[in-house]
Amino acid sequence: MIAEHEYDFVILGTGLVECAVGCILARKNKRVILLDRNPMYGSDFATLRYTELETYFQSPSIAPELEVYDTEFSIDLTPKLFLADSKMLKMLVRYSIDEYLEFCRIPGSFLWRKKLHPVPTNEAQSMTTGLIGIWQKPKVMRFFWNVRDYAREAAKGKAYKFKDTMREEFKEYGLTEESMELIGHGIALNLDDSYLDRHPKETFDKIVTYVRSIICYENSMESPYLYPRYGLSEIAQGFARSCCTKGGEIMINAEILEVNEKNVEVLVREPVNKNVLRIKAGKIISGQSYFQRSTLLYEIIRGICIIRGDPVCVTRGASSAQIIFLKEELKRRNDIFVVVLGSEEKSTPEGYKVAIISTVKETSDPENEIKVVLEKLGDIVRYFVDVKPVYRAEDTENVIFTKGVDESPHFEDIYEEIEGICKKLNVFD
Repeated sequence: MIAEHEYDFVILGTGLVECAVGCILARKNKRVILLDRNPMYGSDFATLRYTELETYFQSPSIAPELEVYDTEFSIDLTPKLFLADSKMLKMLVRYSIDEYLEFCRIPGSFLWRKKLHPVPTNEAQSMTTGLIGIWQKPKVMRFFWNVRDYAREAAKGKAYKFKDTMREEFKEYGLTEESMELIGHGIALNLDDSYLDRHPKETFDKIVTYVRSIICYENSMESPYLYPRYGLSEIAQGFARSCCTKGGEIMINAEILEVNEKNVEVLVREPVNKNVLRIKAGKIISGQSYFQRSTLLYEIIRGICIIRGDPVCVTRGASSAQIIFLKEELKRRNDIFVVVLGSEEKSTPEGYKVAIISTVKETSDPENEIKVVLEKLGDIVRYFVDVKPVYRAEDTENVIFTKGVDESPHFEDIYEEIEGICKKLNVFD
């Protein structure tokens, strides 16, 4: 006997986007259930103990040195940080998800160009940084004054006259490739150079968010980044808890037997009592992996390294840091992003760090692509490298697809996706 249940929405997956959308729907009094075939929340944003990480990567052996501290490891599969003034962080506050989280500051923010350089966080540092030449520094300052004028005009609701592209904005101030790389990649956090041929407002807004994130701190010399202690899966779980308090339901470790798009229903076997349920819904919201017609866009290299001691070569002694290895020096099309976390962030036990690496795959040898990073991380006890495909499927009348993980080092694209889905469903505040 198959029991039948009806909901307004059935969501396949418990990644960050799925849990956030489920929470917002439940708060709008929609009947919603989240189903996940995995035994843990988070999907690509999951946080694992050390032994779980070995299992995830199907490793044949376990390091006894690390197994002793198994429960003290909280290792993310994806390297992402919050900008302190970001829309995503404001969303957490708006829906009271921050009440489930404990944030800490990430003190280090660096760019690697021949050596490690702190990203300038104020005008004085911009004039002393080794990332740009002496004759470029006053030109860069004039550019930032221009961005400040834009922010002031925008705050008053006034229109600002832009050039047609970001490339033309840079040309207006006579900025070199090095200066453009510092601003476009180190501060605006663009992933590649395609932003140069898009409208400048996009990059100006990113710069404004970065600067405002810095001045959120009492000490404006700090980096703009925040991180939730115990890992990114805490965010998905926070949304999931809020969803349940508003009447939503969640079933993890469920066996998804069939997804019938035409009839908008899912056949699922419960994980404990093994009952089979037919769940009918008005619409399905789904991760890419639950359907087989997604198109492969590109692949992401993901590296996770557990390090003994402090990798001072990339942190300068900071307890945690984000490091961007700039693409030009590496002769790549895409930057390599690295997040280093430790015991202060509850990611590792004392005496260890974890470095999480992400970039777009460009060759047939992914490990060699990130070799330049691995060589600078010091005493690596254990490391894992894999390739994560990024798929996209077109939404249909009955199914809205979530995008899943990307190579971005921050959450703004995730916010835009959540906002976009909720606007389609007419439930966004």
